Amino acid sequence: MLATALPDRRLGAIDPVLLVILPLAMAVAIVGPFDRNIQIITSGDPLLRVASIAVVVVAGAVFAQQSGLSLLGNSARWPWIGMGCAIGVAMYVCLIDAFLFRSDLPLSYLHEIQGQGLKERLSYYFLRAFQENIIYRLFLYSALAWLFCRLRRTSATELTIVQAISIALVVQLVNVLSNTVSLEPASAIVPVYYAVRFVVPGTLWGFLYWRFGFATTELGHVACHAFLQPALGALL
Repeated sequence: MLATALPDRRLGAIDPVLLVILPLAMAVAIVGPFDRNIQIITSGDPLLRVASIAVVVVAGAVFAQQSGLSLLGNSARWPWIGMGCAIGVAMYVCLIDAFLFRSDLPLSYLHEIQGQGLKERLSYYFLRAFQENIIYRLFLYSALAWLFCRLRRTSATELTIVQAISIALVVQLVNVLSNTVSLEPASAIVPVYYAVRFVVPGTLWGFLYWRFGFATTELGHVACHAFLQPALGALL
């Protein structure tokens, strides 16, 4: 249980962090669809995409407020925690991709790493990571946490670590099944690769949101690619 004070849950109390997240999320949505679900829902229309992301951000912020989740890092150490996790996850993914599962990597993934320049990959993954957190952490994690807390008559600050991680796991499974699964011919090892490569880090990002605030997750996930993409370019 976390001994943190509950935030003001009045719907009229606007979290100032929302005033930063909302325009940024809408700007990223203009650039392109980084999520299959949003692409399907909006039929590729940029204006609908921006409007959809705006709704997702506001709804997620309301769910967060009502459940007791924090948008800003709720620890003075949150920037350092975010950067530490960024480096740790980058090292972890390099171990998975370049060593443990090197011979089982999807061809499309290899071609992307080897065929695109570092600048292009950094731009793409910075934006994609930011939007992924908006959809699957700020919105979906907050919504599921709010529902769970509503049913249990508790708050997110009173969730156990197991409960918080379980919600993060469900959220990341939805993300992976929606966006990552490829139609390429696959060996039996591919589901294991998806689990350790995508489910484990995504579950960590959800846990960080619960424990240290949404800003910690955004910083960690986006900054991770600043270390990961150059390393993968050299190793693969």
